Amino acid sequence: MKRLFLLLGLVVAGGVRADDLQLARQIMDGTMAELASHSDVWVVLSGTQTDGTTKTTFRYDLSIHHAPVNSRIVTWMELLDWQNGNLANRYAGDGTRFWTYNLGRKEYTSADYSTSLYPGKEQQRLFQNLLRRSQGPETFLARLMIDSYMKFSTGQGSAWMPWRPSAQVAVGPNTIVCSSTSPVSNTLTYGFKQVPSIGYVFTGAEYYEETVVSGKTRTTTWQVQVFQDQVRQGSVYTFVPPVGSHAIAVSEAGGTGG
Repeated sequence: MKRLFLLLGLVVAGGVRADDLQLARQIMDGTMAELASHSDVWVVLSGTQTDGTTKTTFRYDLSIHHAPVNSRIVTWMELLDWQNGNLANRYAGDGTRFWTYNLGRKEYTSADYSTSLYPGKEQQRLFQNLLRRSQGPETFLARLMIDSYMKFSTGQGSAWMPWRPSAQVAVGPNTIVCSSTSPVSNTLTYGFKQVPSIGYVFTGAEYYEETVVSGKTRTTTWQVQVFQDQVRQGSVYTFVPPVGSHAIAVSEAGGTGG
């Protein structure tokens, strides 16, 4: 049965315990192990950035699919980057190669993550490539995949840490609130719940950031929804370079991974 875990209006309730990183790691390790147990996951990150009177919307659709092929597990992925309702970038893992494509510049990159070159480390290579090519909120999704599928597939366990490493951590009944002033004032709230016979389940996240740039207040907010046992309808994991596009060196592809 398909299960949908949607985070709505996370509120820090009574019973919050501050500076409780170890408890937070225990809970999140449980949620990441549970997430890694699903062969199909669709994660949606959507939000807005307001800079003075200018408002920008963004949305990222990440679909992950795993299946056994010749006694090994193959991972496919697609990440769509929407800016103000327009598709700006596409990332794909076709089971062998990781691709990025910038629609505006018509530029693409490619990197191998296949079993032949990286036996036992396919997921590790795939999600590390995704992290290196990601920018801004995309990096949260990449790190989420690293904390779940990559680490558990290699037997390392999650050893989860907050997205912002310097964050102060407060654990509530169904939330983990991570507050930081680096690189700017921000709060990231993870949602979880306990399910009998399953344990901790990740239910989503909310983020708020505020800073002043050139005398104007800039705020960034986004939310994460998790759809387990399904992927985005119409997901395509292959990539064929469009006519008129051109390949660029990986070092030219941009992306900070942070």
